[in-house]
Amino acid sequence: MTDEELVTRITKGETEMYSEIIERYGDKLARYVQRIINQEREEVEDVVEDTLIAAYRNLNSYKAGYKFSSWIYRIGHNRAIDWMRKQKIKTENIEGMEEFIGNGEEEIEDGLIRSEDQERVGRMLGLLPQREREILELYYFEDQNYEDIADILKISTNNVAVRLNRAKKKLKYIWEKYEKAEK
Repeated sequence: MTDEELVTRITKGETEMYSEIIERYGDKLARYVQRIINQEREEVEDVVEDTLIAAYRNLNSYKAGYKFSSWIYRIGHNRAIDWMRKQKIKTENIEGMEEFIGNGEEEIEDGLIRSEDQERVGRMLGLLPQREREILELYYFEDQNYEDIADILKISTNNVAVRLNRAKKKLKYIWEKYEKAEK
């Protein structure tokens, strides 16, 4: 059964079917929220629970024909950002990051982001501003395409491409700086 069919059944009174939405999206949202707020499991679970409750309460506002996954990820995104604001959590930048502007000739290899050293990549992602970190996470870890990312972040697909390119360059810069420090 598709997400859209599920939503239709739930909004027509089969509320117990919402457990299927939780089953499909609970873990995915937890991974996504974890990457945004970078906090312990309990905080992540609170944000995900809040997301799932908000999604349930607003199912009638979901418009068939749009991807449900983009819709629910957007709610998760908003709840995570709200949580960070309430906690007064700011994203960290590494020294000199604002001044880094790649020349476009050297692109980060996709394999780096999907590398086996996920812990190291995770630490480096944590050094990026939230805006860049999130777009990399959506694209590489949540396997969202440009159109879905545009829906989730409420930006144009062209803006997705630009932000993704910048984020990859910044991550490459961090990676190279990290490797030099190790030597």
